[in-house]
Amino acid sequence: MGSRRKKKPAIEVYERERSPFAQRLTKKTFANLIRVDIHELHGLIKYKESFVTSKDIEENGKVRPLRYPTGRLRVVNEKINYQLRKIKLPAYVMSPRKGVGQKQNAEVHICARQILKMDLKKFYPSIDRTMVAKFFRDTFDMHADVAGLITELLTYNGTVLYGAPATPVLAMLVHQEMFDKVDAVCRKHGAVMTLWVDNLTVSGDEVPGSLVTEVREIIASYRHRSHDIKYAHTNTWVPVTGIGIKKRALHPANSSNIAVRDLEGELRAARTPDEYESISNKLLSRLGSQLYILGSKGERGQKVANRMNAVRQKRNKYARQ
Repeated sequence: MGSRRKKKPAIEVYERERSPFAQRLTKKTFANLIRVDIHELHGLIKYKESFVTSKDIEENGKVRPLRYPTGRLRVVNEKINYQLRKIKLPAYVMSPRKGVGQKQNAEVHICARQILKMDLKKFYPSIDRTMVAKFFRDTFDMHADVAGLITELLTYNGTVLYGAPATPVLAMLVHQEMFDKVDAVCRKHGAVMTLWVDNLTVSGDEVPGSLVTEVREIIASYRHRSHDIKYAHTNTWVPVTGIGIKKRALHPANSSNIAVRDLEGELRAARTPDEYESISNKLLSRLGSQLYILGSKGERGQKVANRMNAVRQKRNKYARQ
């Protein structure tokens, strides 16, 4: 009998006080922790301008100022990110969390009658170097010079790097006290909250106005602004991180259904085996995403699975011609 392949050990997750960051690091022991020479770290800080790319991108009508590390500064950012992601996160955090996707975030709210969605306005740009340095000093009882060194590696022009590997988990940890208070208020009102980067989703049988007021007051007390507030009842289709919730069930986004319909039309019009294969692969990818959302056990999921099988059979038949 052949030997079984050993499972790769999972990354250890622990409370903040067990983090290496909480072990009274010196600059040298921090450099040893991330396996980068201390002189190189100082050089990266001194010449940081050469290792940061700055550009603005437009997403859904919003301009986002990307400021992300490149080269060795990105490598250092990833190493710090690796250590930060070992810290245990609250249950309400969906992203950033390894192994949790949009479907899992939506599933938390599947049985709700009412859903509230709220964004934090310009969340990343509002996280300045003072907040980051204070987080490392106060949370880990870290020496001020070490906290300052790490802060310089994680920020640029006074704010966190937007588009860097470590920024999502860093932003959450810096503001965990705020999010913990929001979560406590939601539970007090019998509601449940999830956090997806800077998007809050709150749901329950009812989401009263008093809850919304308390949540917004907590956010404002931490110098942030909430906006894009939307109420919805799940007797109609409600999107949560791109996945629809309606009557205690998950649904693919309407844009996905339109894409499937269009691809099926293109497939019927295909004239060559290569064209047919290209379109059918795109269609199978779309249908596969829908099957993931619906699951294979229910009637709707079975219908999608049957459509996928039919497309595969026709594709294989076409390829043999």
